[in-house]
Amino acid sequence: MSEAQKQASIAKFKKWSDLESHSLAYYLSFINLKTQTLQKNTVRKAAGFGDKVLKKDGNEAVRTLFLAFEERIVKKLREGGLLPLPVADTISTKQIPGGKSDKTNPIPFDQDARNNAYNATRIGELEKEVMDLENENRRLESQLKNAEQGLEKAALENECHRESIQMMNEVNIVL
Repeated sequence: MSEAQKQASIAKFKKWSDLESHSLAYYLSFINLKTQTLQKNTVRKAAGFGDKVLKKDGNEAVRTLFLAFEERIVKKLREGGLLPLPVADTISTKQIPGGKSDKTNPIPFDQDARNNAYNATRIGELEKEVMDLENENRRLESQLKNAEQGLEKAALENECHRESIQMMNEVNIVL
């Protein structure tokens, strides 16, 4: 991999991983919920770089950025309630008198918060798509109106030419 390709991959990853340009819910779709890690293939496709960039023999700088970003985004998703805390961070109860202790109780994962975040993201995407379609519709209606006006103008010109040709034919017949 050439140095230019390495730099381009780094730039693409930095652009994709900019937390200011995407919401936390956007990054949730790149997380494997079972392992709570980023899925390399989906990240690679979304960021727009090649297959080998995130592999062991790929671009080491991008791999380092990837791992740091993965740690940061998983932490933010947990803080936002979109991911459950790992097993090590569960709440343990006090020891019961008599030497027995309760089992640790995991913090419940708020599935509704995750769904709400996903729905909010999807609604935003759909609203943007609707706006784009409405703009396209206005543009096409404008083109159609211009085309109709052009046809009306051409029809009037044809009528004038038809009358001129008819007059010339009448004059030629008389001669």
